Amino acid sequence: MAASGGAAIWSISMVALTLLVILGLGVFAWTTFVELQPPRAVRNSMLTVLLLITLLEVYLYAAGLASCRWLNFLFVAFLCNFWGLFDVLRTFPRIRDLDSWQSAKLTVLLMLKTFAYCLCLAYNSSRAVLFMITTFTNVWLLPIMFLVALPYGFEVTEGPRLDEPHTEDIAITLWRVITSPTYRSQALMLLQDSLDRESAAFMRLFPLPCQRWLSDHNEYVDRKLCLGRRCI
Repeated sequence: MAASGGAAIWSISMVALTLLVILGLGVFAWTTFVELQPPRAVRNSMLTVLLLITLLEVYLYAAGLASCRWLNFLFVAFLCNFWGLFDVLRTFPRIRDLDSWQSAKLTVLLMLKTFAYCLCLAYNSSRAVLFMITTFTNVWLLPIMFLVALPYGFEVTEGPRLDEPHTEDIAITLWRVITSPTYRSQALMLLQDSLDRESAAFMRLFPLPCQRWLSDHNEYVDRKLCLGRRCI
């Protein structure tokens, strides 16, 4: 028993040390990326990480690795990822004040998600290593990336203005989309404009494959995307 306990402590210590090394190297690489890329690319990268985290949490729940009778792990994960993290990332690089409702909401949701991981994973000693890894990657990795990417000391000129209606709390935005036809039309126009910009950015990133695709869809290109072929 003593030998097995010592092996478990050794394994946990090595995992913790490895995570610290990965964190240090990751912060350095992420800082370099943030300095070289525009805010839109940084925001899209964090949204991609959020999507991957959500997919991993769905797998953990479906595989029975994160489940308990007192709390729905998947509901808490979705609530934190969408209402908390996505709501903050969609207005990056502009952020709310630290004493705002959104900041307090995100802090509470991250604490709730950490509690869910403790309750659904840490109670089982055989999942101690999995708990440490997933709590780091799925709960605290993205907030660290967000804090590192903040434009400290620089004037923010890109991103949506925080006084615009669609940048308020996403729960309020969804409620107005459901209840107000006028607001819903404006939201759809903003969504279409955002999709057009992301499509243009994707075409600049992969010009040759996109040119082949554009040559086969000229009608769509002339009507939706290029508008004088500025997207290529």
